[in-house]
Amino acid sequence: MSSLVVMGSPISQPTRAVMWLCRLLNLQFEFKAVDSNKGEHISPEFLKLNPNGKFPVLLDGDFVLFESHAILRYLARKYKNQNTAYLYPEDNLAQCGKIDSWLDWKHTALRPGAAGIVRRRVMSKLM
Repeated sequence: MSSLVVMGSPISQPTRAVMWLCRLLNLQFEFKAVDSNKGEHISPEFLKLNPNGKFPVLLDGDFVLFESHAILRYLARKYKNQNTAYLYPEDNLAQCGKIDSWLDWKHTALRPGAAGIVRRRVMSKLM
């Protein structure tokens, strides 16, 4: 078992973003699906990890982190190597600021509208 665990739903864009970065960084990780239809995201066990009842959640050994952008930044910093340091170049504060700006803009401006379109046009046909 890997000490790195991503908990979430494969249909969740934030969960997929975290898994994509793990793969880009060539990290060995375990994925634990959280079934929101069964209320697993509001179970006492899950709420201990994220009191907001949202996913994804990252477990890195004993360390627990929630919120996809916080997880992305953490992974990019902790597991960077010479081939991936460009993803979050900490030696370039301005560039990190731009990355942070776009991440946060996407989450607050783009994602809410896009999620509605995906739910109506894609997810409704799968259910």
